[in-house]
Amino acid sequence: MQLCAVNLSWFLSRSDSEGLGEHGMGRIIRAAMKHAYWVVICKTPNCGAIPAKYIGPDDGHWAYELPHVGVPDSWFASCSGCGKNHRYFRDDLQVQSSESAPPSGFQSLW
Repeated sequence: MQLCAVNLSWFLSRSDSEGLGEHGMGRIIRAAMKHAYWVVICKTPNCGAIPAKYIGPDDGHWAYELPHVGVPDSWFASCSGCGKNHRYFRDDLQVQSSESAPPSGFQSLW
């Protein structure tokens, strides 16, 4: 999966950004920032991804290294789409990029 980060400062010329000031520019960049997550794909066909852990702002890495400590060999996760509970393994994890930051109260699966 290809990940890409958005850098709006490259797109804005100096004349376009003069009136925004430091705080206005920050709001534009944060709104356009992508976020990287470790996810597992629900085992129910065509269901979707289950976010397992928030990595942080997507800085354009092609690959993220899964930590060796703290990630269980397997775990069960319930899908909010189909409501089913499936068992997942470390090998099931993959990185996905999203325009949505983790919602308030988001908890990792481990």
